[in-house]
Amino acid sequence: MAVDPQLMSVVGVAAVGWTMVTAGRTKRMLELKKRARRCPACGRIIEGRTCDRHGN
Repeated sequence: MAVDPQLMSVVGVAAVGWTMVTAGRTKRMLELKKRARRCPACGRIIEGRTCDRHGN
């Protein structure tokens, strides 16, 4: 039974890509997308350091 060379190439590239992503996450070079911060008082999304509604 012969193995298709193109299939092996795709599997090899996918394995290399997976390894690079895993290594990057392990070294904390890649970060997962963070959820938007919400103000605990009014529930609005905080874009800066403080909530625009309550900020000084």
